Amino acid sequence: MKRPAILQILLTTIIALVSYAAFKLLVMSYEDYRSQKYHHLSKRSVLVAPPLPDSLTFAGEPVPLDLFDVREALDHELTFNRENFAVTLLIIKRAHRYKKTMTDILKEQGLPTDFFYLMIAESAARSAATSPAGAKGYWQFLPETAREFGLQVDQYVDERKDAVKSTYAACKYLKRAYARFNNWHIVAGSYNMGMAGINEVIRFQGVNDYHHLHLNPETGRYIYRILAFKLLLENPEKYGYKIYPGDLYEPIPSKSIVVNKAIPNLVTFARENGTTYKMIRLLNPWILKSSLPQPAPNKAYVIQIPDSYTYKVKPGMPAEGAKESANDLIDTE
Repeated sequence: MKRPAILQILLTTIIALVSYAAFKLLVMSYEDYRSQKYHHLSKRSVLVAPPLPDSLTFAGEPVPLDLFDVREALDHELTFNRENFAVTLLIIKRAHRYKKTMTDILKEQGLPTDFFYLMIAESAARSAATSPAGAKGYWQFLPETAREFGLQVDQYVDERKDAVKSTYAACKYLKRAYARFNNWHIVAGSYNMGMAGINEVIRFQGVNDYHHLHLNPETGRYIYRILAFKLLLENPEKYGYKIYPGDLYEPIPSKSIVVNKAIPNLVTFARENGTTYKMIRLLNPWILKSSLPQPAPNKAYVIQIPDSYTYKVKPGMPAEGAKESANDLIDTE
């Protein structure tokens, strides 16, 4: 055999061996990658049941966790909402913006601050929350109920979307319900079912204890949903949420302008007050249109405008997690 032919065969063999080795290395690397990825996903897929407390209260009244149906109902709501990571994480962040304002009002009105978590269960602290039945705002009032408790609801203004005014309206409801039922757990159930509705159930079944009433599915799980959010928001890390101070949505610094006349153009009004129409609508979600009519006699519009556009990350956030964005400045919902 000629020398060039031998060299060609040798070269071809070397190339084949190198190609095979490279292929095997690539396949092994991919298999290792898949194995590591599977191991990582497997670790994440090993779900641990959220711990239930030994004892629990709502509005200072004990929750009977020794009853199997009560314990399982709470476990269901806590498990579902703990595992609904994206939604619950956003609720934890957003709730911080409203907690002090709303709990201060509840305290001022002589009501238990645990009712803040009822608001969370109702709307997830979103002014834009709307139910299929037409309930809207932070506390999910129907239009007629909102007006009954002093809120303005018309084509220009919807005070169900005003965090302060709607909280005062909710306080009026809670006080009236407690005067009727003298039990905060029943009061919470009535917020979902209505005072007349839950009173009829109590009368028919002869039981004046929420946890011993046979209720429709929505009302039956209602207080346990509230309690699940109480546990998650009061101790998020215990349930797998690592929240740094800078992750929380802070209250937006603002100042109030009292207006007792019509505002024909809110774009002009915003410019005259050193802000933008967008900021007016973001900070005042109760405004529904680009103008406001003359307010009712002895009433005025209280409009919030930004006091500062600065969003400061609190100490404690790791450097790689630090961030500033328009989304952190304003939460529209």
